[in-house]
Amino acid sequence: MVRRKKRRDKRKVRQLANKSRQLLDRQIDDVVGAQLLKLTGTSSPSAVYHYTGWDGFEGILRERCFRMTDFHCVDDELELRHTDDLMRGVIYRLAQNLSLASPAGRALSNFRRQYPAKSIANLNGYTPFLACFCVAEDDTFMWSSASYGRAGEGYCLGIKLLAEPRDEEIDRRFAPATLPVSYDAKTIEQWIDHGFRQVLTRIGRDGSSASMFMANNAMFRLAAFASLALKGDRFRDEKEWRLVMWVPNNQSIVQVVEGPRRYIVMPLRKARQPIVLDSVHVGAKLGVAGVRRAEQLLGELGYGSEGMPSMPPVLLSNR
Repeated sequence: MVRRKKRRDKRKVRQLANKSRQLLDRQIDDVVGAQLLKLTGTSSPSAVYHYTGWDGFEGILRERCFRMTDFHCVDDELELRHTDDLMRGVIYRLAQNLSLASPAGRALSNFRRQYPAKSIANLNGYTPFLACFCVAEDDTFMWSSASYGRAGEGYCLGIKLLAEPRDEEIDRRFAPATLPVSYDAKTIEQWIDHGFRQVLTRIGRDGSSASMFMANNAMFRLAAFASLALKGDRFRDEKEWRLVMWVPNNQSIVQVVEGPRRYIVMPLRKARQPIVLDSVHVGAKLGVAGVRRAEQLLGELGYGSEGMPSMPPVLLSNR
């Protein structure tokens, strides 16, 4: 009888502990979710723009997809480490007001020991892939760039990307996220600071290993998104908006194409349905011939015909 009661009591204790962990997990997830909402915003632009040459323009429309590039192949190598100094400053300030023996102090110490070895540049198990767009339509800087607008000899696709329904399986497994790029380090530093404080507050007096793991995981998620959102001030004119997808290194659903710039192919719509275009702009140096060439391709691909997206306006830039 006594043994049975002890077993029941142990089960109750375990059940209460599990409920407590589940509650803490939800609370910490809510903190991370609220912080990410502050970073991404509650609204997205109605269209984003992709400046490219003819080959890129034609390839995107024919293949009905974009390439998402491995974050480690970004143009700015320092981008991988932009947040490291910010992170050290945040950790130092938080540590000043915490007892290292407290659960929050221990969680922060655990994070400090592992960062930046486990920062986004070396995030165990996952690789972030990016598709990068511009929020500026027919933009002078983007046209003048040899890399984007091909110095006035390129094309600009205006894409209703962020409102497009994506592949359900991809969404369920990898949850692509849209992210405006910030060029203000101070803003990102304050965002990290607030997020970390909220996570550490939720721990309270819970010093269990499960609590430490949840806090550590949450802080690394925040640090990773901060790294993805921050770019050097010298890139400010790009006015960038990103589509981000976290791909597990051991998955087999999404094919990773190896090469100097590793990438995955990201369909814009389920079953690679045609891309819905808001507009097409043609570089000023291409003139009327460039407009006609774009219109011919769109007509060949069926834009404006029954069951297809409407024919977008094809405009010659004067920039």
